[in-house]
Amino acid sequence: MAKIAEMTQLSPTMAEGKIVRWLKQKGDPVSPGEIIAEVETDKAVMEMEAFETGILLEILAPEGTLLPVGAPVAIIGKQGEDVSALVETAKKSIPAKKESSITQGQAPTSTQNATSQSSTTSGANTVKNLTTKASDASSQNTESNGLTTHEERSLKTQIPFGSEDSPIRSARGGRSIKASPLAKNLALQKGVDLGEVIGSGPGGRIIKRDLLAYQESGSGKKGSFVKRQDRKLELTGMRKTIASRLAHSTSTIPHFYLTLELDATPLDTLRNSYNKDLKLEGSSKISLNDLIIKACSLSLKEVPEVNSSWREDHILEHGRIDIGVAVSIEGG
Repeated sequence: MAKIAEMTQLSPTMAEGKIVRWLKQKGDPVSPGEIIAEVETDKAVMEMEAFETGILLEILAPEGTLLPVGAPVAIIGKQGEDVSALVETAKKSIPAKKESSITQGQAPTSTQNATSQSSTTSGANTVKNLTTKASDASSQNTESNGLTTHEERSLKTQIPFGSEDSPIRSARGGRSIKASPLAKNLALQKGVDLGEVIGSGPGGRIIKRDLLAYQESGSGKKGSFVKRQDRKLELTGMRKTIASRLAHSTSTIPHFYLTLELDATPLDTLRNSYNKDLKLEGSSKISLNDLIIKACSLSLKEVPEVNSSWREDHILEHGRIDIGVAVSIEGG
């Protein structure tokens, strides 16, 4: 008589297991003690044995299926035995896996935006001498030139250190061109050849207003951006257990936090050089906070694993980089 093989408890703490690989296929003979599958537990990938003698008549749990201990995974019986009724009964007893609320490449819902898209927070309270400048560069939302202050800061800080005055070469003719860092990045994003733009800055240097005037004349080209999609990373049993233990320890064990003081002289020098160009162009100045936030965003772009959120059965790696700044003010 055919019997159901169940998910075996392979460790004292195992509550569920994932079928990693079937070592026996449908129609293969099996005997007690013979390894029939590899199962991923909360500790490691372990081997599951057969407890019956017979033929593996049906595999109920395909590879990759996550099931609780005791759930049916296969049927073992005699060659040619009709097990259709047993298969239907077994499938009804297999618990349905809860679907994740967010799938790969799908944007978070409105109720999740607050936690998923703002997953990274920069604590400006740890750098107290910078918090007083937090509103300097963000007081204006838009300007008559069509660029927001945030966009200007983003463009400005894309220029590598030490390249403020470095000349670039025109795509046509190869001649050297002097342009401000903001103008260089703006031209890069808009797809404009600076060799076609006439500069009005000191010594014929191209500045932002020259590039905007060039675009308004109808000669400029608009750039395009490809939105990075969120990525769903499946969890192993071990990572689930580690996350559960860490969450428990965070809520039950006292923690302490360490604050370090760093020499920001090179950063301040860079800020001053940028602000000189911004002053010539009539734009808002940038603060040290802006540079720190930019550094955080570049770091998250380089290491996207950090820009992620924990979900019930997976890790959601965010396509967007959203950074919030906590500013210390009176009363909060």
